[in-house]
Amino acid sequence: MSAAFRFNRMEFAGSLGDLGTILPLAVGMIMINGMHPTGVFLGFGLFYILSGMYFRVTCPAEPMKVISSYALATGISVGQIQASCL
Repeated sequence: MSAAFRFNRMEFAGSLGDLGTILPLAVGMIMINGMHPTGVFLGFGLFYILSGMYFRVTCPAEPMKVISSYALATGISVGQIQASCL
C-alpha cells in the first residue's frame, strides 16, 4: 500500500529548503563553467521530482553540491561535468 502524495504549504516550504545552497552553485556553474542555464535548472528539477516520486522522500542535494563545488574550484569543462554526473 502506497501513501498518497501531499501537496500543501508545508511540502512547498520543504521543497525550497536547498534553494539557498543550490542557487549560488548553479549560477556559478553557469557563469564560470559555461553551462547552459536551461540544462542546469532542468537537470536539478527533474532529479528532485523523479527521486521524490521513486523514493517517496525528498532527496538530499549533496551529490550535486559536491560536483558543482569541485567544478567551480577547478574550472573543469562542461563535458567533464556531464561525465562526472553519470
